[in-house]
Amino acid sequence: MIYCEITMPFTPGDPNINRKGRPPKERALSDQLEKAGGRTFEIDGKRISGKRLLPQIMWELLVFGRVELPENEEGKRVILRVNSTREWLDIAKQIYAQVDGPPKSTVDLNTDGAAINVTIRQRDGD
Repeated sequence: MIYCEITMPFTPGDPNINRKGRPPKERALSDQLEKAGGRTFEIDGKRISGKRLLPQIMWELLVFGRVELPENEEGKRVILRVNSTREWLDIAKQIYAQVDGPPKSTVDLNTDGAAINVTIRQRDGD
Protein backbone atom coordinates (compact mmCIF):
# COMPACT_ATOMS: atom_id res chain seq x y z
CA MET A 1 0.00 0.00 0.00
CA ILE A 2 1.28 3.46 -0.87
CA TYR A 3 0.63 6.25 1.58
CA CYS A 4 0.97 9.88 0.55
CA GLU A 5 0.29 12.90 2.72
CA ILE A 6 0.12 16.42 1.35
CA THR A 7 1.35 18.79 4.03
CA MET A 8 0.96 22.03 2.05
CA PRO A 9 -2.12 21.94 -0.18
CA PHE A 10 -2.18 24.12 -3.28
CA THR A 11 -3.77 27.50 -2.66
CA PRO A 12 -4.77 29.61 -5.66
CA GLY A 13 -3.20 33.08 -5.56
CA ASP A 14 -0.46 32.02 -3.11
CA PRO A 15 2.36 34.62 -3.43
CA ASN A 16 4.99 31.95 -2.69
CA ILE A 17 4.32 30.10 -5.94
CA ASN A 18 7.06 30.41 -8.55
CA ARG A 19 4.97 31.71 -11.45
CA LYS A 20 7.91 31.87 -13.86
CA GLY A 21 8.71 28.18 -13.32
CA ARG A 22 12.12 26.65 -13.21
CA PRO A 23 14.72 28.59 -15.17
CA PRO A 24 15.88 26.79 -18.33
CA LYS A 25 19.06 24.77 -18.00
CA GLU A 26 22.09 26.28 -19.62
CA ARG A 27 23.67 24.35 -22.41
CA ALA A 28 27.16 24.49 -20.97
CA LEU A 29 28.99 22.80 -23.85
CA SER A 30 27.11 24.79 -26.50
CA ASP A 31 27.85 28.03 -24.68
CA GLN A 32 31.54 27.20 -24.40
CA LEU A 33 31.76 26.18 -28.06
CA GLU A 34 30.06 29.43 -29.05
CA LYS A 35 32.58 31.46 -27.06
CA ALA A 36 35.56 29.50 -28.36
CA GLY A 37 34.30 29.80 -31.95
CA GLY A 38 34.31 33.56 -31.61
CA ARG A 39 38.04 33.57 -30.94
CA THR A 40 40.10 35.07 -33.76
CA PHE A 41 43.16 33.32 -35.15
CA GLU A 42 45.90 34.62 -37.39
CA ILE A 43 46.60 32.19 -40.19
CA ASP A 44 49.03 32.94 -42.99
CA GLY A 45 48.88 36.63 -42.11
CA LYS A 46 45.06 36.77 -42.19
CA ARG A 47 42.71 36.96 -39.21
CA ILE A 48 39.78 34.52 -39.14
CA SER A 49 37.34 33.42 -36.46
CA GLY A 50 37.08 29.78 -35.42
CA LYS A 51 33.46 29.82 -36.59
CA ARG A 52 34.64 30.55 -40.13
CA LEU A 53 37.76 28.39 -40.04
CA LEU A 54 36.10 25.12 -39.00
CA PRO A 55 33.62 24.96 -41.92
CA GLN A 56 36.43 25.72 -44.39
CA ILE A 57 38.49 22.88 -42.96
CA MET A 58 35.51 20.49 -43.05
CA TRP A 59 34.62 21.31 -46.66
CA GLU A 60 38.22 20.99 -47.82
CA LEU A 61 38.50 17.61 -46.10
CA LEU A 62 35.26 16.47 -47.74
CA VAL A 63 36.11 17.70 -51.24
CA PHE A 64 39.80 16.82 -51.43
CA GLY A 65 40.06 14.01 -48.86
CA ARG A 66 42.84 15.85 -47.03
CA VAL A 67 43.41 19.20 -45.37
CA GLU A 68 46.48 20.87 -43.94
CA LEU A 69 45.73 22.49 -40.61
CA PRO A 70 47.28 25.83 -39.66
CA GLU A 71 50.61 25.84 -37.84
CA ASN A 72 50.46 24.97 -34.16
CA GLU A 73 52.43 26.70 -31.41
CA GLU A 74 55.50 24.61 -32.29
CA GLY A 75 55.44 25.73 -35.92
CA LYS A 76 54.30 22.31 -37.16
CA ARG A 77 51.48 21.68 -39.59
CA VAL A 78 49.27 18.63 -39.31
CA ILE A 79 47.63 17.01 -42.32
CA LEU A 80 44.26 15.33 -41.85
CA ARG A 81 43.34 12.61 -44.32
CA VAL A 82 40.17 10.70 -44.98
CA ASN A 83 41.22 7.06 -44.68
CA SER A 84 38.06 5.27 -45.75
CA THR A 85 34.75 5.64 -47.50
CA ARG A 86 33.06 5.38 -44.09
CA GLU A 87 35.03 8.38 -42.77
CA TRP A 88 34.20 10.38 -45.89
CA LEU A 89 30.49 9.54 -45.57
CA ASP A 90 30.51 10.52 -41.88
CA ILE A 91 31.94 13.93 -42.76
CA ALA A 92 29.42 14.39 -45.57
CA LYS A 93 26.54 13.45 -43.24
CA GLN A 94 27.74 15.87 -40.59
CA ILE A 95 28.01 18.76 -43.05
CA TYR A 96 24.67 18.15 -44.69
CA ALA A 97 22.91 17.63 -41.34
CA GLN A 98 24.05 21.14 -40.43
CA VAL A 99 23.34 22.70 -43.82
CA ASP A 100 19.96 21.14 -44.59
CA GLY A 101 18.79 20.07 -41.14
CA PRO A 102 17.17 16.71 -40.49
CA PRO A 103 14.87 15.34 -43.21
CA LYS A 104 11.16 15.92 -42.78
CA SER A 105 9.47 12.88 -41.34
CA THR A 106 6.02 12.46 -42.79
CA VAL A 107 4.08 9.26 -43.12
CA ASP A 108 1.40 8.52 -45.70
CA LEU A 109 -0.27 5.18 -45.14
CA ASN A 110 -1.15 4.78 -48.82
CA THR A 111 -4.16 7.05 -48.50
CA ASP A 112 -3.09 9.35 -51.32
CA GLY A 113 -3.50 12.24 -48.89
CA ALA A 114 -7.06 11.38 -47.83
CA ALA A 115 -7.99 11.75 -44.15
CA ILE A 116 -7.98 8.69 -41.91
CA ASN A 117 -10.93 8.37 -39.54
CA VAL A 118 -10.25 6.63 -36.24
CA THR A 119 -13.06 5.32 -34.06
CA ILE A 120 -12.37 4.15 -30.50
CA ARG A 121 -14.98 1.91 -28.88
CA GLN A 122 -15.04 0.55 -25.35
CA ARG A 123 -15.64 -3.15 -25.09
CA ASP A 124 -18.51 -4.37 -22.95
CA GLY A 125 -17.33 -5.25 -19.46
CA ASP A 126 -14.35 -2.90 -19.46
